[in-house]
Amino acid sequence: MSWPESVLIVDDQAEVRRSLIRSLEEVRIRPRMVLEAADAPEAQALWDRHRPDLTLLDIVLSGSSGFDLLWHIRALDPNAIVIIMTAFPQFDYAMEAIRAGGNHFIVKPVTARKLEGALMDVRRLTGSGTDENDRAYYCRLLDRVLRGEESLALLESARRGAGIDDLAGSSMALSLLRCGEPIPPRLWQDAMKGSPVNAVGFLRNEREADAFLAFEPFEHDSVRFLSAAAESLKAPWQMGMSLASRALGLTEQYRRARFALDYAEARGIMRLCLAYETLDIGRYIVSSFHAELMNAYDRGDEEALHETLDGLMIRLRQHRAESAAFSAFRELCDLEGMAPPEDGLPFDETVLRHFQRYLAEHPLPPKKLCLSALRASLLTRQPSASDLERMTHLSYGYLNDLFARQTGKSIRDYRRQLQLLRAAELLSGTELKVYEVAALTGFEGNKHFYGLFQAQFGVTPVQYHEGFFGRKELAE
Repeated sequence: MSWPESVLIVDDQAEVRRSLIRSLEEVRIRPRMVLEAADAPEAQALWDRHRPDLTLLDIVLSGSSGFDLLWHIRALDPNAIVIIMTAFPQFDYAMEAIRAGGNHFIVKPVTARKLEGALMDVRRLTGSGTDENDRAYYCRLLDRVLRGEESLALLESARRGAGIDDLAGSSMALSLLRCGEPIPPRLWQDAMKGSPVNAVGFLRNEREADAFLAFEPFEHDSVRFLSAAAESLKAPWQMGMSLASRALGLTEQYRRARFALDYAEARGIMRLCLAYETLDIGRYIVSSFHAELMNAYDRGDEEALHETLDGLMIRLRQHRAESAAFSAFRELCDLEGMAPPEDGLPFDETVLRHFQRYLAEHPLPPKKLCLSALRASLLTRQPSASDLERMTHLSYGYLNDLFARQTGKSIRDYRRQLQLLRAAELLSGTELKVYEVAALTGFEGNKHFYGLFQAQFGVTPVQYHEGFFGRKELAE
C-alpha cells in the first residue's frame, strides 16, 4: 500500500472531494482509509479520532475558516502533514498558509498532476513514503518532460529519479508500447526476471507503457527481448523504439521512438517492434507529403507548394534524411508521369524547380476533374470504382480516361504502383515477412506479388529485404 495510507479531505463541495479522490487514484495512490468532511467541526472530530497521514484542507469553508482547523491540528501534532487548497493564488495568501503550518500550498482547481507534485515535495521534505513511490513519480514526470508537457529543466532530476542513470551500458534502447487492452502493471518486471537485461519500465496509462534498456553494443538483442515481452499481451499491440548511444540524449531517443510508433500506426502494423534505425525514413516522409505536393500542383498554387515544401524539409532535416529522399522523389515523379528530377541541387531546390517547370509546361487538369481528391483517396485508402464515381460525379470509364491523359497511367496501374512502393518501404524498413507485407499492401497471393514486385524493382521481395537486413529467413 502506497503512502499515505489514510487521508482526510476537507472541502465544503462534494464534487471537489470526489475529484480529489479520483486524482489520488490517477497518480496510483490508494489509501486504506479516505475520510471526507464538509466543515471544520466535522473535520476536527474525524481528525481527532483517526489521526490521518495526510490532510487536504480547503481554507474557505462555509461558516468557518480552515486556518482554525490547521491551528488545532498543529497544537496536537506539530509533525502532521497538511496540504492547503485554495482558489486564491496571491503570494501573500500562500505565505499566510505556510506560516500557519501548512506543509504545502495548492491553487484550485487541484489536478492530479498538481497533487502528485505537492505529495512528492512533502515526501522529500518529511521522509514519508517509499523509494518505490519516488521512482513511480519520476517515471511519470520523465514521460511528461519527454512529451513536452513539462519544462526540460526537470529532465535531469526526472531521469535520475526514474533510475535511468543507474542502468549500466554505453547504449540505450527506448521503446513505446501501445496496446488495444489494459497492459499488466508488471509487464516489464515479469519479463525481466532471470534476464541479464538491465532496464526500467513503467506504464504511462493503462494502455501505453515505456521501457528503457541499457547495454553494450551488440551484446544484447533488445528488439527481440522487448518483442518477446510484448508477446504475452493478448490484444494487438504496436511498439516503436530507438537504439542508439547514450550520447544521443533521451529527448532525441524519445522523438525517434515516437516516430517509429507513429509509422506503425500509419501503416497498420501490429504485433511487431519497429526500430527507428531500420526504417526507410526518406521514403516514408516524402510519401506522407505526396498528396499535398500534388494538390498544390493540381491547383497551380505556388504559395501552397512553398508551404508544403517547407513542412517537408523540416521533417527531412529533423531526421537527417534529405539524401535518402531523392530516390523517393524520383519514384513520385515516375508515378505521376513527370520527367525525372535534375541531379546536383539541394533537395528542396530540386523539388521546387521541378514543380515550377512542370507547371509551366503542362496545362492544369480539367476543372470538372477533382484530380487532387482522387489522388489523395488512392494514396490513403482503397476506394472502389463506385466510390470514385460518387466522389467525382463522373463515370469510372470517363474518369479513368481523364486520369490516364494527365498521369500517363490508368487508375488501376497507378493504384498498383502505389501498392508496390508501399511494399518496398515495408520490406526495407521492417522485419515483416513477405506474405505479411503482401497482405498489408492489398495483394491477394504471394505468387502474384512476387511477379509484380520483381518486374518493378528487378529483384524478388526476399532479395530486396535481404539487401537491407542481411537475413533471408526473415523475409520468407
